[in-house]
Parts: sequence; C-alpha cells; structure tokens
Amino acid sequence: MLLALFNLTVVGWLGLGTENLHAIPTDHLLAMRLELLEEKLEKLHRDGVRVADSVTIDFHKMGWGHYPGSAFLVNRRADLKYLARTVEDMPYFSEADSRRDPALFTLECSRPALGPYTVMASLNAFGLIGWQMVIARSLEMAWQLKQRLERLDYCKVLNLDTIGPSVVWWVFPKGRNAEEIFQQVEDGTLPADQHEQFTGEIRRLFERREKSMAPALDARLGYTTSIGYRPHGTSLPAWKAVMFNPKTDEAVLDRLISSIEEL
Repeated sequence: MLLALFNLTVVGWLGLGTENLHAIPTDHLLAMRLELLEEKLEKLHRDGVRVADSVTIDFHKMGWGHYPGSAFLVNRRADLKYLARTVEDMPYFSEADSRRDPALFTLECSRPALGPYTVMASLNAFGLIGWQMVIARSLEMAWQLKQRLERLDYCKVLNLDTIGPSVVWWVFPKGRNAEEIFQQVEDGTLPADQHEQFTGEIRRLFERREKSMAPALDARLGYTTSIGYRPHGTSLPAWKAVMFNPKTDEAVLDRLISSIEEL
C-alpha cells in the first residue's frame, strides 16, 4: 500500500497524472502476475508506449547505488538538445564541459551526479563475476534467514518461496501459531477483530525491538503495512529485511534471531 501511494505521489509531482499510473497485482510469491503484465504491456504498446520518446532505468538496489542512480535514455539522440544549456545560459559554470558536466544537461542543475557515479564505481569495482558473487551471497543470506525464522512457531515468513534478497515475516508473542493464523488469512476465515488484534501485535513487537536494539550490534529492519500480496483484499503488514550489505554474515543473522527470541 505504501509503495502504491508513493508511486501515485511521484506521478503527481511529475505532472504525468495519477490516472496514468499502471500497477500490476502480485501473487502469493510476491511476484508480478506475468500474464497480467503481458496483457498490460500489449495494451500500452498498442495505445502509445511504442512512440515514447524517452525512458528511465533505475539501478538503485541491485546496482548498489544511491537512490537517484538512474539512466535517462532518449529515442533520438538529437532530442538531448532540449535538455542542454550553453555556458552563456549558466555563467556560474563558465568552465563547464558539456561532455561531462551535469550542470549543462541535467533536468535541474541542483542534482549532483553522486547516484550515477556511485553505480558506475560499484559495478566497475565488482566486475561481472564480483557482481554475480555479491548477488549470490545476498540470496544465500536471505534463504538462511527464512529457514531460521520458519523454525520459530510464532514467526511466519510471508515470501518463503520467493527468489530474491528480501525477507518479509510476522513475529507474534510466544504461544501464537503463526502458520495457522496465516492459513486463516489465506482461507478468508480470520475474523476482522482478530486480524486487527494480530496486526497490532506484529507492529508492537517490531517497535519494542527498535527501542531495545543496540545500533552497533543489531541490524536495522524495516516495517511495511502491506507486502503487496492481499488475500481476499486483506493487507498484510510485515517486518522486512533486505540482504544487500556484502558484510552481512551468519553472525548478523545469529544476533537478529536472538533479538527476536528475547522479545
């Protein structure tokens, strides 16, 4: 839900119009439903995407770069002239070189080139094989965390069979059977009042850990009010960890599991 609201906010800021946002539903694996994606792409291609004059690509997470690390591509090279400014237009940057200085060709001159440069530096430093190894390690750490959480009766991994570096899960007070609760949600048999109660428990335990954690030792986790998969229209909140830091190892997972058990 938060992601959907964020996307609506962005298209509003850009002036694209909120009705022009196209979102694809996810399945129980938290993956886009490919048949719906194909259907949407075919429709958009027929109605206008095929004549788009530009596209952007976001390298952010898998590119190990900062949030604004994106690429802007145009259909016709000549169209870049509409973004360019001359030195006369930008006298403050009188020594700027249009071949490399963002001051003369960014959409707004206030944006630093930190994002794209970080992506380039990271990928050049890793190399192809290094990048593959970092990805593999992220997937391995995510899989290990999922397996360890699943051994706790009061925890439930919500994307157990999803391939990726992200882990989303529930933590309940000891004594709750998280698997049974999840099954009730998927079956549509969990009463609304119990759903509200359980949602509150998940959030309170997350906040309790946040208050008691030692920043130098404990991994900082995220919290989402909706993972995207909505069985019977029910939003699922969750704790969230993304295994992108190459320094994340088994010791970090040990500490994370301990912090949950101590709750």
